Amino acid sequence: HAYRGTRGGVMAALTPFGLRCQVTEWWECGGDPHTYALRAEVLPPPVHRPASAAAQAGLLATLARVAPARSHLTGLTLSASYG
Repeated sequence: HAYRGTRGGVMAALTPFGLRCQVTEWWECGGDPHTYALRAEVLPPPVHRPASAAAQAGLLATLARVAPARSHLTGLTLSASYG
């Protein structure tokens, strides 16, 4: 419970999805109060998992569970680069 509702908690909860995340909160970008955006980089194989509809639904459900209750996701950007 120590991480629930924190930036670190969100980032840790998304690690099993094979994502490296950057969270930007509303006060860092001048957005609406209690909003946040997430940029996620898909880690190279064999860490990453396919971006199926079920995986995306699981990702959004995880965010809803671990993000602060009053916060709302305003943007999600996924990228991948396998150099």
